[in-house]
Amino acid sequence: MDKPLRCDLIEIEKINLLEGVTAEDCIEGDLTNQIRTISDSLYYGVEGGQQAITFQVSNKAGDVRAVEVDLIITD
Repeated sequence: MDKPLRCDLIEIEKINLLEGVTAEDCIEGDLTNQIRTISDSLYYGVEGGQQAITFQVSNKAGDVRAVEVDLIITD
């Protein structure tokens, strides 16, 4: 990630969670286009606070990596 995952409550419906998120494998190289997000859903009614978002990526060998980050929602 090239910046913190933050979003204004007004903009939450428009957020691109993958913007600025990249992944690289030492053999296959850039895996950015294979990153997936996992979350129950974004709660549009949340005023302030945070929500857990998991980013997951895998290579052709089946190696899977996941990292959980918090989406900070400001009001």
